[in-house]
Amino acid sequence: MMANSNLLIEVLIKFLLKKENSLAVLLLFILLS
Repeated sequence: MMANSNLLIEVLIKFLLKKENSLAVLLLFILLS
């Protein structure tokens, strides 16, 4: 997951820009933490 963390972050940012889902962001940060 560490190697793909950057990709996940980029995908999440793009997804957030399209759909402002705060829940998705929180879940991502929790998973990455």
